[in-house]
Amino acid sequence: MGDHQMFKKVMLICLGLATIAAPAHAEWVSIGSATNGTEWFMDANRIKTVGSKKQAWIQLDHSRNRSVSWRQTLQLISFDCSASKYRTLSIIAYDAYGKVVSSENYTDYSYSVGYDPLVPESMAESASLVACAYGQE
Repeated sequence: MGDHQMFKKVMLICLGLATIAAPAHAEWVSIGSATNGTEWFMDANRIKTVGSKKQAWIQLDHSRNRSVSWRQTLQLISFDCSASKYRTLSIIAYDAYGKVVSSENYTDYSYSVGYDPLVPESMAESASLVACAYGQE
């Protein structure tokens, strides 16, 4: 995907996220699908600015991904927008009935310790572009 196409995709997603009016409940908007079939969703009301970074909850629907045994995960990801890096802070996996099957939390160290570079044209990069363009204090 070229830079212009990626920019258009991010702008459309941001417009979709910006039209969400009711912060009382989740409004998950698809930002795309990974090559393994997992669909990624973001909710504008769950993007926050924390210090110099953005944090966003990402919902992953694995129903079309045969390589995982759970149906859905929620991941809290911290994006260092200026350095184009990210770090997963929390992962909660759910089965087909909505029951939590695993939960992990990871410490967010300052100074970008433990942050990985964003791979170009990946779903993590797409999520980063949306989170870095949008967010609440």
